[in-house]
Amino acid sequence: MIRLLFYPINIVNRKLNLFKQDINSFSDLKHIDKETFFEILRYGITGVINTAIYAVSGLTLHHIFNLEPLHANFIAIILSIITGFIGHNFYTYRQEKMQFSSFMRFIVIQILALLISQSIVFIIVNMLGLIYEVALLLSIAVLPPFVWGMGHLWVFKGKKRIKKTKNKQSSHL
Repeated sequence: MIRLLFYPINIVNRKLNLFKQDINSFSDLKHIDKETFFEILRYGITGVINTAIYAVSGLTLHHIFNLEPLHANFIAIILSIITGFIGHNFYTYRQEKMQFSSFMRFIVIQILALLISQSIVFIIVNMLGLIYEVALLLSIAVLPPFVWGMGHLWVFKGKKRIKKTKNKQSSHL
């Protein structure tokens, strides 16, 4: 019975050990090539759209539907996970198709992001007594760099990407 309770922790621990092997890739980011630069740009575009979805849905659920900040934030994060994976999979990282393994890794990263975000909301709103908007802004500042790094180094690393094809027209005389 006790083993069963620790099974999810063991899975996460194994995944984190795999991630530790890839952590050395951070030193490679000092010299960003053209492809990585445009990947970061696409990530930014996707991230702005996804952040807008997160912020608008969180604020709407809190102010219009009168949900508590933690509930509004939870639902907003779920919407953000779905739209984020689709956007990052096809646009940011230019994957040919959705892969279950990438989606599961993305979910792990998003669960960590959810825990970070919920912690920020709890500390800012419940412990410090500040308004939800402060917690939302802090979450928006903290989460994107974390999610990009994990996506680049672990979730979409080594996956088959869409190749750009150049249409060369030959001239016939």
